[in-house]
Amino acid sequence: MPEDVTPATFHPHVGSAFTAHFDGADPVELTLVGVRLDPASPGQPRAEPFTLRFESGPSPALAQGTYVLQHDVLGELAVFIVPSAAGAYEAVFN
Repeated sequence: MPEDVTPATFHPHVGSAFTAHFDGADPVELTLVGVRLDPASPGQPRAEPFTLRFESGPSPALAQGTYVLQHDVLGELAVFIVPSAAGAYEAVFN
């Protein structure tokens, strides 16, 4: 599914919760706070690159890595997440 998603997939869900699951650890709730369109480059696999921005509450910090995100409407999606600030994360689709 990651190759099928576009910014339009996520725009309607800004403000909604995603649950991150990783290696049997307690799940962490992330809120999708933004969808940023990124500049396209020749030869890039994705015609419309974008970045998802997430924030978490006082839950444990997530390390950089691939997480299965669960969403009530979108279902499950494996996404590589990078911490960008305290309690903030990004997932780049390029």
